[in-house]
Amino acid sequence: MDNDIVPSDNSVNNNPFASRLTFEFTINNVKQLNDPVYSPPFGTSSDVFWQLKFIPVNVEHPAYCSLFLVALLNKEESTSTNVGRRQHILPAMIYLKDPTPDLIVLDHRNGLAVPYLKKCLVTHDKFTFKKPQRGAAQLFPRSKLPNDIIIGVGFLAVQWQSQKIPVPFPVTSTSNDLISAWEEQLNRRDIVDVQFNIDGHQIYASSSLLSKRSMYFARLFRQQWAESMIQSQGSTCSEQQSVPRKFTPDASCTPSTTQETETYSPIRYNIEVTDFNHTTFLTMLRFLYTGRASPVNQSEVARDNVLEVFAIADKYLISELRQRAMAKIYRDLTPETAGDILFGWAWKWSDLKELVTNYVIKNFGKIRRTQEWKCIGKRYPNSAELMEETLSLMIPDVSSASSSGAAGKI
Repeated sequence: MDNDIVPSDNSVNNNPFASRLTFEFTINNVKQLNDPVYSPPFGTSSDVFWQLKFIPVNVEHPAYCSLFLVALLNKEESTSTNVGRRQHILPAMIYLKDPTPDLIVLDHRNGLAVPYLKKCLVTHDKFTFKKPQRGAAQLFPRSKLPNDIIIGVGFLAVQWQSQKIPVPFPVTSTSNDLISAWEEQLNRRDIVDVQFNIDGHQIYASSSLLSKRSMYFARLFRQQWAESMIQSQGSTCSEQQSVPRKFTPDASCTPSTTQETETYSPIRYNIEVTDFNHTTFLTMLRFLYTGRASPVNQSEVARDNVLEVFAIADKYLISELRQRAMAKIYRDLTPETAGDILFGWAWKWSDLKELVTNYVIKNFGKIRRTQEWKCIGKRYPNSAELMEETLSLMIPDVSSASSSGAAGKI
C-alpha cells in the first residue's frame, strides 16, 4: 500500500495535543542476516510501548522479507481480552526505506525525503491483544534489498500529555533478585506452617501470606474448613504445637542422639489436594508469593497448563491470576484448538464460555474445515445441547423471527 494515511476524524486535526509521530531505525548489512531482529522499544504514551520486528527471510515465503509492528503489552493489557485503547493510536504506516544519499527525492509534503521501498498500513480494526503483531509477511523481495535499510513506523495521531510523567521513567518492574528472594520462601519447611499433600508430594507454605493473597485461604485458615486439619490434636508429642521442635526423619518423638537434627516450625494445617496436579498447584503458589504467572515447569504442554491455572485460580478466588490465564487462553486460541477448549473446558465458566464461543462464531469458516472440529462430536458425545446453543448463535431462527414479525402486524 503506497497511499498516505488520511485522517478520518477532523477532531484529530483540531486537537492541539494530537500530532503525527515517526520512529525510524537503520539496519546495516541486511543481506547477511538470517534471523529476525527487533528495534529498541519505543512509546506513544507513558505506558504504551511498541517494537518493530524485521524478518530478513520469511520461512513461509523465503523470497521475501517481513516487517511487523509489535505491541509490548503492559500489565493492564496482559489481562485484557478486549481490543483496548491502542485502537485510538492506530492506524499506523510501517515501511522500508533505502538510506542511500543519492536516492533522496523531493516530496511534495515532506520536502527532501528518502524514497520508500514499501509501505504497509496497520489498521485499528485488525489489531487486537490476541494478535499484537501486525504487518506484512511478504513485504518486499529479498533480492531487491539494499545492503542497508531503514525500517520505520508513522502514527497518525499521538496524544500529547499536559502533565509531566514522574521520574524514574519508565517505572521499573520488580527486580529479579527480589522475585527470587520471595520465591525462595516458598516450600521452606523450616519457616512455614502449612503442608499441602499432592500426588505423593509435599508443598510447604505460609498461612499468613496465603491469607493476605487469597480470600479462599483467608477463610480456610480462619474458619478451619473441613479441607484443613489442625495437626497432632491428641498427640503425645504436645510440645510440637507450641514451640519449634527438632525433627528427625523416620524417628519417634524421642530425640535421636545419633542422627543430625534440623529445626522445623510446627505444621498447623495439613491439607490434602486431590483436584489439581502438583505442577499446577505449585504454579498457583508461586504467583501468590511472587506475582509471576509463568508456569513452574516450562516443559509442560502450554495450553493444558494455562487451562489448569485458570481453573485453580477460579477455585481459590485469585482474580488477577484468573484474568491473566483467561487472557492467555484467548490469545492462544486457534481454529484447531477452539472446539476442544469450548467443549472440554470453557463451558464450565460463563465468561470463558462466552469468550471462546464468540471466537468460534467469528472464525467458524476456518474451524469447520479442521480435522479437530470434524471429530468434535465423537470426542464430546454428551455436548449436543452446547453444540445446538453454539450453532443457534451463528444461524438465527429465521422462522421464529418471521413469526414474531408477522404477529406484530395489525
